[in-house]
Amino acid sequence: MIKIHFFSPTFLVNVFILLTIFLAIPSISSAYFTTAQSEMKLGDKSALFLIDFSFGVATHEVQIPITATQSSETPTSNVVAYTIFDEDGNTAIGTASAIVLSKAKINSKGKYHVAKGLSQNFTLAVIFTPTVVTKVNEYRLQVTHLPFIFDGTQELQLNPSELQYYTTDLLKI
Repeated sequence: MIKIHFFSPTFLVNVFILLTIFLAIPSISSAYFTTAQSEMKLGDKSALFLIDFSFGVATHEVQIPITATQSSETPTSNVVAYTIFDEDGNTAIGTASAIVLSKAKINSKGKYHVAKGLSQNFTLAVIFTPTVVTKVNEYRLQVTHLPFIFDGTQELQLNPSELQYYTTDLLKI
């Protein structure tokens, strides 16, 4: 009787080792994606919106802004911009405070620094209080501008097709 082996034991061991290395060291690959979005009511009139994301590139050092602002201001490479929408898709009127949080090191330019070949986790945290309340009382946050800088000089940003995932669910306040 003839035995046919599609994969030798040595080949299977080598594949297992390569897969283990690939899965055990995810921070070496390029990555910029949202990992979670959440929202919660703060008291009777305010909301906390959180957008978690990871960022890192195998071939470049990256800088991410610490500051964030509502989209009505002109976006730059220095700030993450967002818009808060009501349940009808209109821009919500209210006051907001925001910051990007991370355990990444902060460089001399006041931006988070991600070393080449590594990735870091970030959280955009926004506290929002509507100032004009009508019948509409559900709100969601959408990141509209997420800039980053490669190697200290090349200013880039995520495009709208990537940013569509940086959105919370509606929250009733």
